[in-house]
Amino acid sequence: MRRCFAASFACLVAVPCLADCRSDKPPAGGSGPHDRGLGAPGDPCIAEPGDTNYGCSADKTQELVCDPATSAVKVWNACRGPKGCSLEQGVVTCDPSAARSGEACRPADTHACSEDGGAELQCSPQGAWTTQRACKLAGCKVKSDAVFCE
Repeated sequence: MRRCFAASFACLVAVPCLADCRSDKPPAGGSGPHDRGLGAPGDPCIAEPGDTNYGCSADKTQELVCDPATSAVKVWNACRGPKGCSLEQGVVTCDPSAARSGEACRPADTHACSEDGGAELQCSPQGAWTTQRACKLAGCKVKSDAVFCE
């Protein structure tokens, strides 16, 4: 099971299914400050080797992971598709149907469209989106998890 992580100095602990540490919603039972968030790439975090600590960026465009080797948050996958990145009941869901060349991606050989629909992208074995080809006629579209480039 994926575990969410807290990645700010105020929440510097790895806990099972922490929904967020910088939330849009006030904390349960109150309307006080809500500096609850999953953090941003480079923020400090704590994860034991073997833990899988995942979360979403504040803007919901990236799936993040706490890297136990560096104790820092890093981007695991770009989630620029219409559904973005979401966390529900301890499960992170990422829509990678749209991406930017050079962004992190998983798994290799996955295909996506560029954000402007002008190109088809492919996830490289090194874990980064690369431009596969231009889609000059009708653009790039995703239908039923399949990428069409015309």
